[in-house]
Amino acid sequence: MNWKVNTMQSKPAEPIVAMELKIRLIQVKPSVSRTILVPTTLRYRQLHELIQIAFGWENAHLHEFQLQQISDNRSLMDVLRNIQPEGAIDEEKDMVYPEILNGSITYTYDFG
Repeated sequence: MNWKVNTMQSKPAEPIVAMELKIRLIQVKPSVSRTILVPTTLRYRQLHELIQIAFGWENAHLHEFQLQQISDNRSLMDVLRNIQPEGAIDEEKDMVYPEILNGSITYTYDFG
């Protein structure tokens, strides 16, 4: 059996420059969420600031980001001492877009 594959010449796809993020508070009834449009060059530090603005919070509590696929069993004391596990997110350098393609991100704000 012979196969022939026809390829179509097409222009390259446009680069992805923005993403829509839906941020949902868990364990809150009724459901509370915000949807924001952000550039794909967004860093975690910038995302933290945007979440603060979107929910009207005042950046008065500790926070952390955690990738869904990374198992991280740190205690509150580790967070307070700023002990970072292997593969921890560097909020100043790490970009959200490449990592969010592999799963969701959990943002914890106010460990109380």
